[in-house]
Amino acid sequence: MPDDVGFVTKPQQARTMIERAVAAQVPFAWFTADEAFGQNPGLRDWLHEQDIPYVMATRNDDEVPAGLHTDRPVKDMIADIRAGAWQRLSCGDGPPRPPGLRLGLDADPGPVRP
Repeated sequence: MPDDVGFVTKPQQARTMIERAVAAQVPFAWFTADEAFGQNPGLRDWLHEQDIPYVMATRNDDEVPAGLHTDRPVKDMIADIRAGAWQRLSCGDGPPRPPGLRLGLDADPGPVRP
């Protein structure tokens, strides 16, 4: 690491990488990340402002965009998803049981960014 480079957080690093990918016209449809990134409202807000779709793990009491000028707690949005829309997927093996991912989305991911 060069001496002139200061400390930057992982979400700041992610933002820089996304900015570079957009500038280089790397095709992608959305950004995805774990809870360490999902806990950063600044990154979520920036992605939203850039009109970059994203899927990030977050806490159920975090408020996230839920429409035009509307934020809602994740737990309230989850409660609105019909039971049949949930699908449990394996994220890999791990003790004592395989970790799981619950998805409750019925959405078209939209076009790939140029």
